[in-house]
Amino acid sequence: MYTPKSIVVLTRFALLGATLAAQAPAPKPAFELADVHASTPSNFIQVMSGGVLLGERYQLHNATMVDLIRTAYNVAASKVAGGPAWIDWDRYDIIAKAPMDTTQAGLRLMLQALLEERFKLSVHDGTSPAAAWVVTLVGGKPKFKAGSGDGECEAKPVDPLNPVDTRVACRGVTMEMFAQWVESLLRVREDRPARDLTGLKGIWNLDFKWRAGHFFDDVEEQVGLKIEERDVPQPVLVVDAVNERPTPNMSGVTDRLPPAPGFEVASIRPTPPNPPSAAPNGPSDRINWRDDLRGLITTAWGLSHDAFIANAPKWLDSQYEVVARTPVPRTGGGIFGPLNGPSVNQPFAVTEAFRPMLRALLIERFKLATHFEDRVVDAYALTANKPKLKKADLSRRTGCPRSQAVTPPLQQITCQNMSMAQFAVALKSLPTGASSNYPVLDKTGIEGSWDITVTWGLIPASANGDGAVREPSATPTLLSNPAAGGDIFGQTFLEALEKLGLKLEKEKRREPVLVIDHIEEKPIDN
Repeated sequence: MYTPKSIVVLTRFALLGATLAAQAPAPKPAFELADVHASTPSNFIQVMSGGVLLGERYQLHNATMVDLIRTAYNVAASKVAGGPAWIDWDRYDIIAKAPMDTTQAGLRLMLQALLEERFKLSVHDGTSPAAAWVVTLVGGKPKFKAGSGDGECEAKPVDPLNPVDTRVACRGVTMEMFAQWVESLLRVREDRPARDLTGLKGIWNLDFKWRAGHFFDDVEEQVGLKIEERDVPQPVLVVDAVNERPTPNMSGVTDRLPPAPGFEVASIRPTPPNPPSAAPNGPSDRINWRDDLRGLITTAWGLSHDAFIANAPKWLDSQYEVVARTPVPRTGGGIFGPLNGPSVNQPFAVTEAFRPMLRALLIERFKLATHFEDRVVDAYALTANKPKLKKADLSRRTGCPRSQAVTPPLQQITCQNMSMAQFAVALKSLPTGASSNYPVLDKTGIEGSWDITVTWGLIPASANGDGAVREPSATPTLLSNPAAGGDIFGQTFLEALEKLGLKLEKEKRREPVLVIDHIEEKPIDN
């Protein structure tokens, strides 16, 4: 049978097209609408929040590009490698529309598609040297014996009344299990993996005691295991390319986005004198919160301190209890999550998804009207006097990844590849206990980028030798902290900063504050 050549050629092209279509990956689902813009620098709390769907509204606030990538690809931040220095510093807000039945997996794919389209993000799976805690054997022979047990490490204070020194008992653990325990222990310092490179097989019993600030030394001396920071090959998500500025939003997109939802049901009432403990939250869509009205307003508008409220009447210190039902459950990664630290009566963490609900409630029940205005407030200036600074490694990301030393009472921050202006901004959100509630303005006059490490902390009574409690700056006793680079005096953060030739000076300055135009003393009935 004769077949014309033109038909043969057309048939081959048709088959080739079908093959290519079968091999091409299916397009990722996309948000129906999306508003993408840089977060506004302010005196507000700068921590990523959101990542859940409220009705048809999906939102992420104050997210770095690393935050966006880890959320979209469901990986730890420490597993995001490569990319320019700014990806762990610049922050963005994303508000998007998606069908209300979209799953979390579907939302991640939509966020991936958004990052590819609006930021031209390109990533691939790879392996890269990355920092890890490495456990090795010193001297070729362990100072502990083979054992049996439940495969757990238990840490308890040597003296419960003076919890400075800690005793650890590990029973029936492999070296891999011990490395996992080290990883969880040191996570307060930095979120990174730990690797067992001892070469020891079997299960073991380990006993040791560590003194505050001596964890690494005491483990090595007592059980013969060295724990150190080292780059090791790890599976990572490599950033090949990404733009700092997203493509522009569609015209009128903000007007077409679904509105932020409010509480489904809520009551707010004065807290009686000497109230019992706050009721538990109960079902996962309920909250029970107690605070004074000043604190509720501070939280609702995301202020870093109630000093940024102006025209506040005296009765704003009155205590109230909020009981409400939320549109979505309190789940990890959602609106609410467990609080860190001994926060008095707030049984959940607050995020940007929650603030509009609380704002709407206060506006409705107290007839609250506000506006922002520049007013003179307490603030800080960062100054310099013969600074002792280290030039930055420009290949590292801008940010302060280390927020705490290995064990109390020592604390440490390390900010890398930062200008002085960026360091001043970072000081507002770092756990220094010095200036975190107030804005800091750079007045050092120092140009360039720097790596800055500050280590500070109180000296425990047991370290003094006489049991006396002393002010840190008056204590001559030394604590050794290898991770901090040697011996240091017990000192406050401000004292440690001054040893670097930097100083925080309090001053009066005009900053945006929330001005109360009108508020009723009693809320309308529930």
